[in-house]
Amino acid sequence: MRCEKSQSQMTLESRSAETVHAHLSCIVKYAESKGKEAYANDDSDLSFEHFFVTCPNCNQDYQGDVKGDMMTTRLEFVEREYKHDLVLYLDALTEKLSHLIDKNHNSLDPKDEHYIQEGEDICSKALSIIEQMKKRSSLKRDETHLIAAANFVVGEFFGKFSSNEYLEKAKIHYERAKGDYEELGEGSKMEVTIMESLIREVVAKLSGTEAELDTAEDLVHWRERYNVDIELVGE
Repeated sequence: MRCEKSQSQMTLESRSAETVHAHLSCIVKYAESKGKEAYANDDSDLSFEHFFVTCPNCNQDYQGDVKGDMMTTRLEFVEREYKHDLVLYLDALTEKLSHLIDKNHNSLDPKDEHYIQEGEDICSKALSIIEQMKKRSSLKRDETHLIAAANFVVGEFFGKFSSNEYLEKAKIHYERAKGDYEELGEGSKMEVTIMESLIREVVAKLSGTEAELDTAEDLVHWRERYNVDIELVGE
């Protein structure tokens, strides 16, 4: 990606500790242009999402505020150009909500009204899309997986609050995610176990008691998840 603007540049720090300078407006323009090409070309080696996630200069994922800006850019671009594509739209909403939760440092019982309003708006849009997708006569496996992931992240958002109203919503969406993962079969047993653990945790909060300890089988699956995560980050 080449840039010839004279305005001040942003400093992008990649996971490899390499520092790259670029204008956010140029990064956005590049991502939208390449994203359109990828969307129009089913045979493209790189996905639509790639250009909003990965720096074209160093080929590392964006971090910090730049990552957040690109998540917002991606969602706004999808809403502007591809709102009809429910899978693309739901994926953008899910990723944005997940980043919003992480940015809030997963704090319990958030009080930031802007955070709460933005999170609730994203949840509302995501749930509306899930409802539309569920009306289809059949769903592809990757679509069911996306719906499960979306329900999980919505559950995570509501589960950060202490009020029974929000905790009940968290329980509902963890249960829906569990059902979605169960539909996917044996390959998603680990995800089902995780949802069951999260449901027990919410039930314990609602009843004012401590959650049950995970069974030996649960612990095995949590360890498997940990090992997969370690492999993904290359440690």
